[in-house]
Amino acid sequence: MKMPLRIEFRHMPSSPALRALIQQQLRRLERRFDDLTRCDVVLDIEQRRTQSAKPLCVSIRATRPNIEADVHSVGAQEYAYESVRRAFDALRRQLGDARGALRRASRTPRRGMAARQRNTILTGTT
Repeated sequence: MKMPLRIEFRHMPSSPALRALIQQQLRRLERRFDDLTRCDVVLDIEQRRTQSAKPLCVSIRATRPNIEADVHSVGAQEYAYESVRRAFDALRRQLGDARGALRRASRTPRRGMAARQRNTILTGTT
């Protein structure tokens, strides 16, 4: 499924190489999570700093059914590629953790003897 992708460059010129890297990372993400519905990527250079080396902030928001993940990564402007990769790795972990939590929540409760034994252990009553 081809999902909508929005890439925004703030306070910096658009870079075809960074755009290609983001699209490559997104293809990797789509292979693992085929139900992604939207992805927004914002690359921003902080303007409040007076230093010559201004940090690059990478923000990614991805949406799946019942799950919305936000990731922020900050790094030096010279290492923009590494910041983008690190942000997508964190997003991959966050979406994977959310998928596992949904699976655990949808499991059916135990019944019969196993449930009674578990309740006895938890509550201390028979």
